[in-house]
Amino acid sequence: MNPGDSVTLICEVKESSTGWRFSWYKTVLYRAGLPSLLDKSYSVEPLSGNETTKESYTLSPAGPTDTGGYVCRAGRGDPVFYTNYSEPQFLWSGVLHSSMSVRISPNRTQHFTSKSLSLTCDLKGNSTGWRLMRYTETGVESGCSPNWGSITGSTCTITSTDTEDSGVYWCESGSGQYSNAVNITVSGGDVILESPVHPVTEGDSLTLLCTHRNQPHTNTKADFYKDGVLISNDSIQEMTIPTVSKSDEGFYKCKSDQIESPESWVTVRVPGSSTSVLVEVIVGLVVAVVLLTIFLVLLCQYKHNKGFCSNRIFWPIHPQSTNQDPQQDQGSTQVQSPDAGYTDSAGVSADGSSDVTYAQIQLNKMDKKQKEKPADPNENPVYSEMKTVKTAASSGPVDVTYSETDLKKMVKTQKKKKSTSLLESESVYSPIKTQ
Repeated sequence: MNPGDSVTLICEVKESSTGWRFSWYKTVLYRAGLPSLLDKSYSVEPLSGNETTKESYTLSPAGPTDTGGYVCRAGRGDPVFYTNYSEPQFLWSGVLHSSMSVRISPNRTQHFTSKSLSLTCDLKGNSTGWRLMRYTETGVESGCSPNWGSITGSTCTITSTDTEDSGVYWCESGSGQYSNAVNITVSGGDVILESPVHPVTEGDSLTLLCTHRNQPHTNTKADFYKDGVLISNDSIQEMTIPTVSKSDEGFYKCKSDQIESPESWVTVRVPGSSTSVLVEVIVGLVVAVVLLTIFLVLLCQYKHNKGFCSNRIFWPIHPQSTNQDPQQDQGSTQVQSPDAGYTDSAGVSADGSSDVTYAQIQLNKMDKKQKEKPADPNENPVYSEMKTVKTAASSGPVDVTYSETDLKKMVKTQKKKKSTSLLESESVYSPIKTQ
């Protein structure tokens, strides 16, 4: 299977009729206490939602954990009558365990009878309890020796091949991990097709050879077929596809001296297909974080330049005289009315007590040019004084307005009196620009 493929399993009952319910299982290493196949090569575990009236079960999409054998059986009636378990069907995902692989010599899918054939389980790391498995027309077999060959180390050797040795071969670890699988065809004929055992990567070259049993026949012409269609004729025993694409995947065979070889499947893998999705996700996350960081930095600079990052300070203004010139802070401070809960400019709070007056002062960042701009005397600022005046009818603050000339006279008068205040105590001044 290619990564991401959907696979549909179908369970059939001989002389089928209605009323059957189908159960689905996956093979595991033989374990006491679990149902097992007749030869006890595997036990079976139910798949989730395994019992259904449908005679099909879909793995969508199939992934690395779906590699393995699948079994079904059917039942009906009350009490339920069950059929035997089916022979397992094996699936291999394109993403396999990297610590184990199977190697074959000679390195081709098709072989002649009465020849020597070796299969080796290449183990990496601590892979214990491994075994070589094969799936043939007679069912699942394991162990190599003494059933169908002799074993030396991790290599199984079949000294004289037979057509019954045709099948799928793979290695399994003690924990049930699968290696890749090789599909071997042993032919009793005189012509075989030499094609790669392992998948071909898209973009690579592919060479197919048409080989005779007894002699090389170097000058013999050969025809090559893909999925039963002639794609190359009068070739000298070989055909090469310089750049393989996914469309080149399929069944191939050759014909020489009017003798046809068996068919073999050639698999084409797209490079990086098993990791491309993960790489795209990681790259996307990195780009998103970088863009978000840049956006936050620009937003902070924009707010800072617009004066949004201002400090708000509240301090008490005691009802006493001050020696500060009101023009000193003109244009740099802005006196605002106190918020609810603060006392007014006369020092009278909401509950009637008269202790402290609070003002809210907001410090705004000014443009450099605005700071260096000299004051325009033509703006004619007017100053107002809030005084508390009590009358018979009511009491409260009265707004008294002074011109700039009057204020200068008052300053001169205060200087003559050597007073530290501009006006009477309990007075607050704020610039009122006329525009």
